[in-house]
Formats: sequence, C-alpha cells, structure tokens
Amino acid sequence: MNEIRRSIILTGYMGCGKTTVGRELSLRTGKVLADTDEMIVERENCPVPQIFAEKGEPYFRDLETKLLRDLDAGETDMVCSTGGGIVLRRENRELLKKIGFTVWLTASPETISERLASDRERPLLPAGADPERIRVMIKERTEAYKESADLIVRTDGKKPEEIADEILDKLQGQGYCFENSCDQRT
Repeated sequence: MNEIRRSIILTGYMGCGKTTVGRELSLRTGKVLADTDEMIVERENCPVPQIFAEKGEPYFRDLETKLLRDLDAGETDMVCSTGGGIVLRRENRELLKKIGFTVWLTASPETISERLASDRERPLLPAGADPERIRVMIKERTEAYKESADLIVRTDGKKPEEIADEILDKLQGQGYCFENSCDQRT
C-alpha cells in the first residue's frame, strides 16, 4: 500500500454498535463522523426504509457502491459507520479496505435482538428483532464481514467507551496512525 489509511471504517450487522462506537471514536480521534446510511438519505432526500420499499434493495446497494466510490476518490480522514449490508458486494469490500482500516463489530443475535427490540425502522427486519432471523442473516454475511475486516471486535456486554479503547489500542498495536500529524508512510 502506498499511502497510510487514516480513516476508521466500522462494519457489522445492524445493532452491533457501529453508530454509538463511531461517535466515541470520533470524539477521541478528532475525526469527522460519517454514516453511510445518513449520507444516502441526504443524497436521496428519502429515508432508507422508503428507498427499500419504493426502489428495492438492489437500488439501495447501488447507492452504497456509488457513495463508497465517491469517498475513495476524495480525501478521507474520518470515522465511518456503515450500513449492515454494505459488505455484501465484493466491490464494496475492496473499496472499504482502500478507504480505511476496517473494524468489524460483532454481537450475538440475542444482544442485537435486545438492542433492536423497539426499532421498527429496519427494512430487512420489518417484524422486529427476531433472534433466529438475525442469526440467519449474520450467518449469510459472515464471510463478507470477515473478508473486509482488518480487525474484529466483539461488543457484547461492553460500553461504547470500552469498545473504543479496545479498537484504538489494537490499532496502535498494529502501527495504525489515527492522528492528523502522523508521517506519510510508503
């Protein structure tokens, strides 16, 4: 790799803590916090569930790919929380790795079910957070998450601050540069 990847990209199934941990990492590193779903909502002027309902999942996945291409083409130095299915396309997995250091946040289906129990805005979990449905979807996505991950962090039973500490400790241990003052490496 010819340039240092300064962005931290959070992937994982919905409800694993990407947004909450992203906020904490943004505060600690001084990096801008970005959320791919929010960026798509802004671009489309339409909420994600409505995009899924009116235009379908393939259309939404196309929007994710275009967004990642745009992020790859620009200057990136951010903490980015991604949608849970962004890793489903090989091109997206490759783009994520180019844009930043990718951290796969994991949690058990039971933990995710608890976290999403009152959330009815998830287009792929319209009937709520059934642990068995979550288990099946995670199993279907596991290889894609693994392929895109530079680091895997379990979030069950941990506070966002603890997860952020763990991520930053592991990143520093691997020589990751997360401050703007780091030297360019070749």
